[in-house]
Amino acid sequence: MTRDAGFTLVEVMVATLIMGILTAMGAALLRDALSARDVVEVVLEETQELTLARSILKTDLAQVTRREVRGAYGEPSEQVFAGGDVLAGNRLMAFVRNGRHTVGLDTEGSSLEYVEYAVSDGNLVRRSRSTIDPVQDTELIERVLLNGVGRVETAFLTETGWTSAWDARGVGAGTAIPLAVSLSFDHPRFGEIEAVMLTIEGY
Repeated sequence: MTRDAGFTLVEVMVATLIMGILTAMGAALLRDALSARDVVEVVLEETQELTLARSILKTDLAQVTRREVRGAYGEPSEQVFAGGDVLAGNRLMAFVRNGRHTVGLDTEGSSLEYVEYAVSDGNLVRRSRSTIDPVQDTELIERVLLNGVGRVETAFLTETGWTSAWDARGVGAGTAIPLAVSLSFDHPRFGEIEAVMLTIEGY
């Protein structure tokens, strides 16, 4: 006497167990793949952020111009470029650059732009204004270039070597510009980074 064709309970349980294991493995692989994709996207975004920040810094420094800035009450700054400890308020460097383009206006305005770099709330920020000599309450346009940077240090290249502060008062009537600028900082993902960029004086 032969039994009816089909699977026994044990065979069904074994097959179910194997399918469960395969499903769990597939879910784990899918989860890991999605997690890896998210990490790659974040790394790419942060890499693009670094590249853009360096490009903006490089462009600004390559177009530094010898234009002194007066204060809100007309007092002269006595120098066209300042950097390091001579600046207050967590500012890293300040200068005037040329080459600003006014978009969307029929009349061409000034191509000069006041620029300063600073650390604000742990971020590297670029501040600018098209009014070179400000009046009272003239606001700066602030743009965050890098988020969550740690230690930020600047150095400035002279004919004789690097210095941590640039104070040109009394040197060539304040028109001296460093040959290059070094910006080093601690990035939350990539660790210590140093970017060295030539100024217009160094080209």
